[in-house]
Amino acid sequence: MKPLSNRELKSLAPSIFATSPSFEVSEKYAFIPTIEVVEMFRNSSWYPVEAKESFVRLTHNQGYQKHLIRFRHISDFLTEKEEAVEIVLTNSHNRTSSFIIQAGVFRFICGNGLVVANNIFEKISIRHIGFKEVAVKEAIERIVANTDKINEKINLYKQIKLNYTEQLSLAKAAKDIRFKPYQEVDIYTLIQSHRKEDNGDDLWRVFNRLQENAIRGGVKGKNIITNRNFTSKPIKSIDSLISINEKLFDLTERFASIKLSA
Repeated sequence: MKPLSNRELKSLAPSIFATSPSFEVSEKYAFIPTIEVVEMFRNSSWYPVEAKESFVRLTHNQGYQKHLIRFRHISDFLTEKEEAVEIVLTNSHNRTSSFIIQAGVFRFICGNGLVVANNIFEKISIRHIGFKEVAVKEAIERIVANTDKINEKINLYKQIKLNYTEQLSLAKAAKDIRFKPYQEVDIYTLIQSHRKEDNGDDLWRVFNRLQENAIRGGVKGKNIITNRNFTSKPIKSIDSLISINEKLFDLTERFASIKLSA
């Protein structure tokens, strides 16, 4: 993957380039174009690799909606490894989101981007009222300071082995995060591997299989209310994408704590 140019960013999420906020915001709202923050990241050697924006039905929200950008440090474009720590930025220009900056992880084998749980690593929210450029720079520095801790956590997960019963227990808990109570799915499919590199019984690989199956869809199940079969769809909503990833990572961390204390 290579860094995205401004032209590519604009094709993926035009709201990044808004030149004014929505008419609905108050006079106290401090408007900062997201593209200016993107340049702050670039000046700190973090480059955008993915961008998306929320779908909006109301035309007056078009161009101001919530958008998400993932950044990767320049050094991670130059070396080959299994994972890369990322910084994830979400923002909007219609009061639906502050500037939110948090850590993420990208796994090259399957291309899944995920957000790290906020009870482990810091999530920084910067309000548009009283917004200051220095706050963004400080947020980047605080996230960068935690990258070694994130890699340490991943290495720890790789060392924790799960027997099959434990894998199913984790899948059952993950099922409750992704699906409604009336949606019945075969939890065995949630830990199904789609490539040989994902085979294994360590917590990191099991977590990544769960995350991929939950986010990318394709899981078959039945609605026990209507008695109709269904196949899960990919998660595309920015809010759902972040929420599910955070909860899955938090679940994995709690599972790790139980295993390590046993």
